Amino acid sequence: MGVAAGIALSKGLSWPEYVKDWDGDGVIDSPGSWDIAEGSGFEITPFFLAMMLGLTLFTASTIAEIVRGSIQSLPPGQVEAAISLL
Repeated sequence: MGVAAGIALSKGLSWPEYVKDWDGDGVIDSPGSWDIAEGSGFEITPFFLAMMLGLTLFTASTIAEIVRGSIQSLPPGQVEAAISLL
């Protein structure tokens, strides 16, 4: 759902165009010399940043709750055994 909202807010999905840099004599500069054509790359909009920040905070809080609940569900004997190893 977040991806669909991001695509809708950014007015579509565009892929960058890759261009190869050629010398005048028809020889490629180097084997890995691909560039992105001007104006065809991904644009990071404020809407995209807000969506990513919201999803990141939501996921972090969900995982923190899972870890907190897992630690609190340990029996007291196991906690004492773990403390004694320190």
